[in-house]
Amino acid sequence: MATVYLLHFNKKVAGHAGHYLGFTNRKLEQRLRDHRSKTDGASLTRALIQNGGDFRVAATMKFDCPYKARAMERFLKNRKNHSQLCPICKAIKKGQPAMVNKKRFTNDVVCALILP
Repeated sequence: MATVYLLHFNKKVAGHAGHYLGFTNRKLEQRLRDHRSKTDGASLTRALIQNGGDFRVAATMKFDCPYKARAMERFLKNRKNHSQLCPICKAIKKGQPAMVNKKRFTNDVVCALILP
């Protein structure tokens, strides 16, 4: 089982990055521990943690095939619109409480991304 996941940062990194989109073929909890450590994980999440920030899992998408998960991660990363995928950001824009955690990407979101 492989997972594509979207992290929502509680503060911007380097003044602009508010999200991280990633992939893991391990348990998501293990990968999140890596991201929260100051020595492992992606450089973006390391910078966030080292500067006193934190993150939440905003959305996940599970795949049986790691190759399909990696392809979806690359596709979504290349679109460079993580905030548009983020249910937390959408709730904040609508003035609603951002109580979303571990919400799955919906088929509507994925179709909206793929279709012009």
